[in-house]
Amino acid sequence: LELEAIRHHLNYIRLDGTDSSILHCLDELDESKIRTGMKVKAVFADKRTGDYFTDIMHFRLTGG
Repeated sequence: LELEAIRHHLNYIRLDGTDSSILHCLDELDESKIRTGMKVKAVFADKRTGDYFTDIMHFRLTGG
């Protein structure tokens, strides 16, 4: 078994219009750049299955 380098943080992400959060990957490794309330954008998988966790590969910071 070969381990891959970790390229994501796990974060709670609240989608606009919702009152709950999901736990998902964020593609930012520098913790000093991550703040509560920042805007993110979903990066979707090429092949989608209908499952939010596998359809969304990860989230990317967009600023704010």
